[in-house]
Amino acid sequence: MPTAKKFRPVRRCSPWAERRLLPAGVLEGFVMFDKVLIANRGEIALRILRACKGLGLQTVAVYSEADRDASYVQQADESLCIGPAAPGQSYLNQAAVLYAAELTGAQAI
Repeated sequence: MPTAKKFRPVRRCSPWAERRLLPAGVLEGFVMFDKVLIANRGEIALRILRACKGLGLQTVAVYSEADRDASYVQQADESLCIGPAAPGQSYLNQAAVLYAAELTGAQAI
């Protein structure tokens, strides 16, 4: 008769990290941030928007003049135009994106 092997659970992290994990439920209800600025456009922005809504987070969409009527802009809780159609003058303009986050009170980008 074969002997049964002892069951060993799969380790999900290193022993070092395992000792430092908080007990279950310690961070329950803790929210790091509640408003996210979405600095993307198109389908990616929609996916981020849906994920944020699923987590109960408020959303801020930034857009260029060319994307004014985009669906992600309409679905966001807030939206802010950050420049002309050229990506270098809008989405890639770090100062404009950071200023938009400051104006709207977004805690994450």
